[in-house]
Amino acid sequence: EMFSSLQQHQLVDYIQDAKLLSDIIQKNVAIKLDIVAQDVFEKKERLFLNFGHTLGHAIENTALIQHGYAVAIGMRFACQLSEKVTGFNPNQTAKIIQLLQQYQLPTSVKFDVDTVINLVQSDKKRTGKEIRFVLLKAIGEASVHAIPIETIRTHLIELSS
Repeated sequence: EMFSSLQQHQLVDYIQDAKLLSDIIQKNVAIKLDIVAQDVFEKKERLFLNFGHTLGHAIENTALIQHGYAVAIGMRFACQLSEKVTGFNPNQTAKIIQLLQQYQLPTSVKFDVDTVINLVQSDKKRTGKEIRFVLLKAIGEASVHAIPIETIRTHLIELSS
């Protein structure tokens, strides 16, 4: 529902319409509060709020870009990784990338893969030689997967080139 709503508007709509902006902020806060209240210890649904953040935090610190920009790049990566792991439809990846660009968010940036991998490995979502990533099955349907660090490295090389 939120995805469809965002597709129907442009960034300028939110800039020019305070009520529209207020409404979307209130909806997002309500969604997050509900999820956090149901999963205080981040064991189930709350993990989904990390979509794009695992890689995003590493890129943010490496490329020295704003948090939201880095998360947008992380979302693109998670979508592309989802295609390989969950069978996420590439057309859905294209829709997400288009939406990010519609809101003037970057979907790529130059970065050093080894530096990013080192930062990802220090993430709290690391379990041994794997990192837990929030991946998509469909838009609005996420799951958490433990992905081997070497698989992440392979896909990062594709993203960074």
